[in-house]
Amino acid sequence: MSVLRLFSWRHDYHWRNPTLAPTEKLDPAILCFHIDQSAYQSYQTIFTKYQETFMSGHFLAWHNIKRAVDATVAKSKLNDVEKRMWNQFWHTNFLGEMQKWEFRAMALAIPSWEEIVDELYNAILECVKGAEDMLANAAHGIPGKRVL
Repeated sequence: MSVLRLFSWRHDYHWRNPTLAPTEKLDPAILCFHIDQSAYQSYQTIFTKYQETFMSGHFLAWHNIKRAVDATVAKSKLNDVEKRMWNQFWHTNFLGEMQKWEFRAMALAIPSWEEIVDELYNAILECVKGAEDMLANAAHGIPGKRVL
């Protein structure tokens, strides 16, 4: 919940009707962080396993099916009008939409531990009142990070 609060904080909640006063920073008393690199590494291992399973299973099957459909259409006895209609549907409409998720699936990557810690550290500095004191406190802080 603390991470959600932290990343939901905005400089100005009402962008269409901004006030002259800045948004109040979060009170460190409502935040509690537990940083566990081994838990993240476990998550990373599970994520990688599922990603590899997906890429070598369903994603590969999708690519094989696309080739099979193209081969079937090439062998078919469609006249010119039907082929143009098919190509319009298949290449422009259907594959055009499918390409969006294909690129997203191929681009799925989990950030490194260092990137996660840096992002959290910078968010705390930006959004939390008295962030330097909070980060210096072992109960809330991120071990190993130098306070700015």
